[in-house]
Amino acid sequence: MDIIRKTEEIISRYPLCNTCLGRLFSSLGYGLENSQRGFALKTMLLMKAYNSLEEENNINLVKKLARSGFKPAMKLLEEKFNTSMDENEVEKCFICKGLLEEESLFKKISQRILTSLREIESKTFLIGVRVDESMVAREMQVISDFGVETSETLKREINRKIGKIIEASSRLKVDYKDPEVTVIVDFPTGNLEVNIKPLFVYGRYRKLVRGLPQSAGKDHVRWDAPPKPSIEEYIGRPLLKVTRGEEVRLHGAGREDVDVLTLGSGRPFVAEVLRPRIRCIDLNELARRIREYSEGKVEVEDLRIVARSMVEKIKVLSEKAVKLYRAIVTFEGDVDEKDLKSIESSFKNILIKQQTPLRVLKRRADKVRSKIVYYVKTKKISSNTVEFLIKCQGGLYVKELITGDAGRTRPSFSEILGTQPRKIVLDILYIEETTRGLER
Repeated sequence: MDIIRKTEEIISRYPLCNTCLGRLFSSLGYGLENSQRGFALKTMLLMKAYNSLEEENNINLVKKLARSGFKPAMKLLEEKFNTSMDENEVEKCFICKGLLEEESLFKKISQRILTSLREIESKTFLIGVRVDESMVAREMQVISDFGVETSETLKREINRKIGKIIEASSRLKVDYKDPEVTVIVDFPTGNLEVNIKPLFVYGRYRKLVRGLPQSAGKDHVRWDAPPKPSIEEYIGRPLLKVTRGEEVRLHGAGREDVDVLTLGSGRPFVAEVLRPRIRCIDLNELARRIREYSEGKVEVEDLRIVARSMVEKIKVLSEKAVKLYRAIVTFEGDVDEKDLKSIESSFKNILIKQQTPLRVLKRRADKVRSKIVYYVKTKKISSNTVEFLIKCQGGLYVKELITGDAGRTRPSFSEILGTQPRKIVLDILYIEETTRGLER
């Protein structure tokens, strides 16, 4: 490709600033700003014209260069042809109307960004740009008219120019893969949209009282939502305060029934904080605040900052994680010791078939699930009350394992005992840790 000839064709039809001209050839050359590349191309054209100034087409080329605001061409016209060009005769760049050469505009936009970022604790950022559609259309017109294949987009150039100013004026670093803050700039208006990456805090919670749901409801935990006693509320409200976030959503590795305690080392969870303004938090202090806010109803441990991917990992792994339950069951009739021994011998590494329980059928798909019971240990407390220790695979409906759920869970304890439970008091004693080493 003859770059000089192509540049002459473009300049002869369209007045372009140094930046927009250079951008059309941005993939050619190395270590140059587009404005430098454009200046170099115009200089080459001027040298070519100067070599044969007696030719009319070269005089016209000098005039075209001068009309695009190229000062060396304006100076040449004045000195060689005694022709001065008034500022009114200088045409604005066809593509950007001169905006890309206005350093003050980029400084103003960058200052606005810096002001908004000062309120947010972050180490990395990324700039995104929405460019005025008419400006983009004009650029595409030039590219199409001359079959240009060496250009970069307006959006990319503006991104880079603003990004460099932000980096030079702050301690923030550009991160193209996973920035903590993304700023979308409308160009040239300078309107901003600031998107803050959510913060994800992993931990394990112990639920120490009955009657407490896991979820706070569809509103989750927000500043403008009234507190609703729940695991999500007791973890989310203190987290909202220390991060100055806008909303907290709790993602649990499964969930226990409202009347079930979660003891031992607790249930894994990930708390997602939306739009956190503070990212570096004291996790030990957070654990203390959660215990204090819940008045001892909820305790957390093993808190750590994790990646978004951990949300899906804990949900998937919870379906396979080993869990240990304690159930204190009072039956309608007396229980025979021989039947208890039969349960212990029968329920060893056995596959349980469970059709979706009747009590959750309204919110869960009706299908058959297969889960493993690894062992059951029994202890008779009275003639009709038994303590069961049940080690099983995650996702097993333990209450239905005991009741049989009208034949929807098989085999079941009630099948063997020949009597139905009157009362079940259930506690989770242990949930297997399956997430170590999967933080990223």
